[in-house]
Amino acid sequence: MRTYETTIILDAQLEEEMRDARVERYAQFLTDGGATEMTIDRRGTRRLAYLINKRDQGDYTFLRYIAPEPLPADLERETRIDEAVLRFMTILLHPRPLAETERLALMGLAPKADGVVAPSDDDRDDDEEDE
Repeated sequence: MRTYETTIILDAQLEEEMRDARVERYAQFLTDGGATEMTIDRRGTRRLAYLINKRDQGDYTFLRYIAPEPLPADLERETRIDEAVLRFMTILLHPRPLAETERLALMGLAPKADGVVAPSDDDRDDDEEDE
């Protein structure tokens, strides 16, 4: 399972209750499809950079979730047929989960034998050469 973020821009001319119902419907769709650890970030109505379907305002919602691979495509299929959705986009946040040692290596840290995290030896050598 991977971490995804789907951005949905709804028509701002819809009533607030209808927009909330749409967001709840998509969140329920993801949950029913096996998504876990979902967060819903409602950003509200914003001015669009350009007109979309003769609209200059859109209601932005970000859905971040962990899901099996085919689920985001199914969600996009659902949003594509909804006339209230002006635009949508799904991105893969993490192509694959990182092991703890890989994550620490990316941050420039290395685990010690006693479990304490310290800067790696490679980083210390670079500092000594600069002096």
